[in-house]
Amino acid sequence: MTVTQNELQELANLLAVQLKLGFVPQVEINKVKRGRARLKTFKITIPEWTIRQGCEYAYYYTIHEVCHFRHSNHLAQFKRLERRLLKQWGLTPVYKKAYPRELKSAAGMPLWTFKKSSK
Repeated sequence: MTVTQNELQELANLLAVQLKLGFVPQVEINKVKRGRARLKTFKITIPEWTIRQGCEYAYYYTIHEVCHFRHSNHLAQFKRLERRLLKQWGLTPVYKKAYPRELKSAAGMPLWTFKKSSK
């Protein structure tokens, strides 16, 4: 099942209300290497490749980028917020530095696992 830009936008809308951001981040899906949250324009970029990783990873990535509107770095406060929001969506990250190497369900079942690209 493929996630759509509209679904990710709806997720961003819900998170903006929950976090009381005072604005709704606009979700863009583009052919870029890395995502980005732009504070000046209230836009988040989700890389196209994340969509091919599956719904769970695309949701994770959107949540991750929205968290940057509260914390610009990947330090402890950011991770706490990210984990709390992911948990509400039934996702538990197993981190590899700033990003997960695996996403598990609330019951501990693997939903997504990092697979090294064979270029």
